[in-house]
Amino acid sequence: QQLTEQNATLESSTKNLQTQNDDLSEKNADLSFKNRLIAELLSDDSGKNECLARSHTLLYKDFYDFANKEDSLPNEAEAFYILQGIEKELEVFTTYRELYKKAIVGVGGAYSAGKSAFINSFIKSDSVNLPIDITPTTAIPTYVISQKQSTELNAFSSNGVMVNLSKLDSEIHSKISHNFIKGFGFRLKKIMPFMVLKTPLDKKYEHLCFIDTPGFDAAKDGFSDDDRQSAKEFLNNINALLWLIDITKGAISPEQIGFLSELDLRDKKLYVVLTQADKKPEHERDEIIAEIRDKLIEAGIDFEGISMYSTKKWAKIDKTPLYNF
Repeated sequence: QQLTEQNATLESSTKNLQTQNDDLSEKNADLSFKNRLIAELLSDDSGKNECLARSHTLLYKDFYDFANKEDSLPNEAEAFYILQGIEKELEVFTTYRELYKKAIVGVGGAYSAGKSAFINSFIKSDSVNLPIDITPTTAIPTYVISQKQSTELNAFSSNGVMVNLSKLDSEIHSKISHNFIKGFGFRLKKIMPFMVLKTPLDKKYEHLCFIDTPGFDAAKDGFSDDDRQSAKEFLNNINALLWLIDITKGAISPEQIGFLSELDLRDKKLYVVLTQADKKPEHERDEIIAEIRDKLIEAGIDFEGISMYSTKKWAKIDKTPLYNF
């Protein structure tokens, strides 16, 4: 009996050691991945995009100097904001021109509005998903485009360097989250401003490129205003905007109206999608649609339509159906 007890104790100790070793291996693998990613993002400085670097200097040095000397410059803040948007578009275009062969559809909204889940419904493979969580997960804007066979996640540096994250870790597309990025200990977005997920999409949407952006209401949820600015910059460089609202939280908020009013939606189409549609009875859904419509019209914001959405099912529609849009 004493020998049996000793064996049981030894077996328990062995299991504990194995668990500790597994934890250490996981931490080492995570640290190794982060080190390799940072090294690759910063590696190709000699091949830096000189045109992009020049545009950065023009904006953040030359324009600053000019604006400081010229007191009579009208709408200085607006001009700087427009130039920032142009630079962001140049950054994407010069590093990954393939995106501009597609119609770019921005998917925006508040945190937890269901943006990632919405885009996931167009992805063919059940094993490939943008990360979904009740906390903010899309910390770095991600372009999602169709690729007929394999799935590939690429990261892009501010210097135009492309890093194939899938080669560093085959499961990385499911691991990129806000907490994962916070684990780097610095603002990763400064050296990795956007990512591109290439994966098979439903055939009806192969001509589209979706942008999964951070929630705009960062400060309210305890996260940096950097997310709000990032969402605004990327949503300004689109062909159309799908604005998602979680119907369980009511109609469109004054903060969302304010944010949409700040966006440059000239020559762009806006469509409102209400997620979690099955969580509200029909009469409440009708009231919410009417309230959203009235508030958008009151704010002078043009829109193409309003649709209900829930786990790949389309519900009541106001104006143009979403699929037609």
